[in-house]
Amino acid sequence: MTTTAAARRVESYLIDLFQHLGLGTAHIVAGRLGITDWQGLATRHADRVASLTLINPPILDAGQIRGLASRALVVTGDSGPTAEGASKLLADLPEVALHILRGLECHPWSDVIAIGGRKSVPRYRAFSMPIRPRLRR
Repeated sequence: MTTTAAARRVESYLIDLFQHLGLGTAHIVAGRLGITDWQGLATRHADRVASLTLINPPILDAGQIRGLASRALVVTGDSGPTAEGASKLLADLPEVALHILRGLECHPWSDVIAIGGRKSVPRYRAFSMPIRPRLRR
């Protein structure tokens, strides 16, 4: 059976890319949840995600990342609606790592990396570097 490009899920293209590059796993960094490329990987291909870093996530269903909770990092401000979403997520999944940018009010449209990137990059590196992506053989 053939499928059209429109019928394929985004994560299937990402899995194809992983295979083309010879990657067994990859670190995924995702922002705004309106773009849901990471969600299919997290729910249907968690074994292919070395780590998942969510930048400024609004309230989301903890079930989407339950299988990745020990390999997940959330970056958010200390106030605003997305900070509330991060608090709820951590209540549901306490094993998720958290990096809070103090003094930053986050909204779904906030560009947290542009605002707090210098503070976030060292935390991301410390979080993701011990988790080595696997190469496919």
